Amino acid sequence: MSSRPFSLLLPLCFVSALALNAYAALDPTGASAVILSPIASREQPRYRGEEEVCREENTDLRIFGKPSTKLNRRMGVVVRYDALDADLDALRDKTKAAAAKVEVY
Repeated sequence: MSSRPFSLLLPLCFVSALALNAYAALDPTGASAVILSPIASREQPRYRGEEEVCREENTDLRIFGKPSTKLNRRMGVVVRYDALDADLDALRDKTKAAAAKVEVY
């Protein structure tokens, strides 16, 4: 068995770690809030309110793209960043409020 594939992975892992550290240095304080499905359906889920969340500063919306819904299934997440000295409790509250704006139907 050749050790070549493993040796190729080491530089990639090192570069990924550097990139992650650089990203963390840019936005050190963050919070996330889950978007849960209030329904169970075999149909493709639809979303409302995502445009409003995407307009908010320092906020990312990630929809998982699942083909169906189940009650309380994780359908997405809102991630919000702020300055290093930001109030984490206030950031969590803002993130939860943003996640509540996204409706799964």
